[in-house]
Amino acid sequence: MESIDYTAAKFWITLIELVGIVVIAIYVWWSNRNKVQKERVDQLQSQLIEQVQQLSNLIKRQDNDEQMRNKSLLLIRDLENRMQAVEITQKGMPTHRDFKDIYNKLDATKSLLDQLIGETNAIHRQFGLVFESALQGK
Repeated sequence: MESIDYTAAKFWITLIELVGIVVIAIYVWWSNRNKVQKERVDQLQSQLIEQVQQLSNLIKRQDNDEQMRNKSLLLIRDLENRMQAVEITQKGMPTHRDFKDIYNKLDATKSLLDQLIGETNAIHRQFGLVFESALQGK
């Protein structure tokens, strides 16, 4: 009768656990990365809006000073360009649908991993029964 290589079985079980941990780590990294990026974009956007308001008020006060008006207009154009860059960045960010797809894939991976764990436990029990039967000489 062929002997069971428990070392190889242990290796495969450990490898499956490692793959699961890596998948979870990637998911956690991805979700935290997007949260931090969105917070930064929101902060930049609020700062830009505040600066545009300040420049608008400055322009109203300096109607007669043409040089100051030109500087302010240049700043407003620069801020508009920066605001467009923020909007473009926001368009490239993941949407709810993207997260839904990721969650669905994670759920499928989890269910497959649960199935593999169940099958591994069943194999472990069967090996235990075979081993116990062999020890009893049946």
